[in-house]
Amino acid sequence: MLTWFAILLPIFLYLAFYRIKILIYILIVTLTLQVSSIINIGNYSLQIYRFLTILISIFFLTEILLKMKLKLENKIVKKIILSGFVFSLFSILYSIVAPLIFEGYPVFPGELGIDFSAIYGPQPLSFSKYNLAIPLFTLFYILTLFFIITRKFSHLEIRALNLTLKISFIIIIITSLSQILAYYWGIFDITKIFYTTVTRKFEYSFIGNFLPIPRVQATYYEPSMLAPFVTGVMSFYLHKAINYGKLSNYLFLFISIILIVLSTSTTAYVSALLMFSVVILFNLPIRLRSGEILISKIKVIRYTLGIILIFLFFLFIIIFIIGLKNFLNIVDIYLINKSESMSFKNRTIADMHAIKLFIDTYGFGVGLGSNRPSSLLPYLLSQVGFIGTIMFFLFIYNIIKFSYNALKNSNYFEYFFLLPSVLISQLIAYPDITNPTLWQFIYIVSIASIISYRYKGVASK
Repeated sequence: MLTWFAILLPIFLYLAFYRIKILIYILIVTLTLQVSSIINIGNYSLQIYRFLTILISIFFLTEILLKMKLKLENKIVKKIILSGFVFSLFSILYSIVAPLIFEGYPVFPGELGIDFSAIYGPQPLSFSKYNLAIPLFTLFYILTLFFIITRKFSHLEIRALNLTLKISFIIIIITSLSQILAYYWGIFDITKIFYTTVTRKFEYSFIGNFLPIPRVQATYYEPSMLAPFVTGVMSFYLHKAINYGKLSNYLFLFISIILIVLSTSTTAYVSALLMFSVVILFNLPIRLRSGEILISKIKVIRYTLGIILIFLFFLFIIIFIIGLKNFLNIVDIYLINKSESMSFKNRTIADMHAIKLFIDTYGFGVGLGSNRPSSLLPYLLSQVGFIGTIMFFLFIYNIIKFSYNALKNSNYFEYFFLLPSVLISQLIAYPDITNPTLWQFIYIVSIASIISYRYKGVASK
């Protein structure tokens, strides 16, 4: 791994000084490569995207110190920076103090995993490396966001942003396909090229005990971690297919649906169904204006065509690839009877324990990095308490408000759906606020919003 570090370090440093925007786009792609490290030291791996957020954060802080000023064009951008800074400062300070105040309280520590803690019981709280690492990495993510939203992007750069998202998705497609073909044909799985972290070994997991097909996980540690990304991509291309048609949009939409099915992740299934409904709600072919009912014939045609194609596509996949009986077993295991699984029970135990921690600490929490539940809200409440939870969601609300105001009635509104997609997935079953996909989509949406804001002159609100 020292070879990769020696090769990439001078490249990244050069880009940081002379082509910083290219480095931002590279960062967005590497946030997809969650199992790829730039250097391994003993049992610790530093992922490429983490290294880049640290590098950009240092560059941003140096820039601020040299200029001693920060020029902002939008009041909401100011609110994003203020709310993000307050949350990061609070989480760092409180994550140092809280483990000392509530030392000995029973928690589900991150290093042991949810299933282990649910089976063998919680452990006494003590200050750990996670109480420093998670708040610090959150700070680096937020500083990187500050750097991005203080840049000027031209409207032509939307092509680079679109290409960045497309490259990320193509990496997911290729590695997912490779995992399936490697299992069936015994060929080399190119996922192993990307899988360079030492914290966890690459292992295939299979669809139940009835279908010998590996669950696709691409460049993520497990299939459920793939859920936010593919759900966001599905929402993105669903909106584009409805509004612009084009074969490529339908193709990427269908591929994202296939990956959602083959991930056999309940989180992916539920969040995809919810986001499908949200996108449709924003794209209804019928609207009211001045007492009249207006029907968009183009949207009706695209809806009809899309429904027919999706139905035929699903029918083909179910009958000729998965098999009807196997498909019904998948639906039964991962949707209908998911609540009977040991995984669901353990995650419910973890979330209930998190709520108990929130109550036992009088609503203050035990500090970021101290406890590990199964979903985002219990994660925040049990660690940063009511105050920190409000701060975090205020920060997210400001980003969503800015993106909605900037992207509505523009040609880039499909980007808006990325952030709700990852938030829904995390509220269901992905608690970590250092989730790379969360920040990947925040960065993408922010750049698209800045471009749209400057290009069409959105008023500050």
